[in-house]
Amino acid sequence: MGHHATAEGFSHHQVPWIDTRATKVEPGTLPDWRIPCFYTDTRHRREGIARAGLAGALDLIAADGGGVVESTPEIVGGRAAHGRFLFQASVELFEEHGFERIRQLGKWAWLVRRTVPAAAKG
Repeated sequence: MGHHATAEGFSHHQVPWIDTRATKVEPGTLPDWRIPCFYTDTRHRREGIARAGLAGALDLIAADGGGVVESTPEIVGGRAAHGRFLFQASVELFEEHGFERIRQLGKWAWLVRRTVPAAAKG
């Protein structure tokens, strides 16, 4: 079975060049983590892969100490979102995982943020 989804979570300190339009608008508020790219192959959408990928990324962030996590997903509900242009999961999916909309960054894109607690050691 091949990989059908990719979700990458990066510490801002690991890749400091990922200062997206979000941090340019709101300087001085760098997150601990950012999920900059989230893609599911069009042939495998609606199978729960993105949901599992986001949950797994958040689990890994919690295991590494948690912190503030940001992403810039797009609204897909109520519009025809062309899959070939979506390299981020939907705002709605991020909201299902406890993210809140912070600011609109374009016609469809939003900065979303959530604080992930550190996983219990044990």
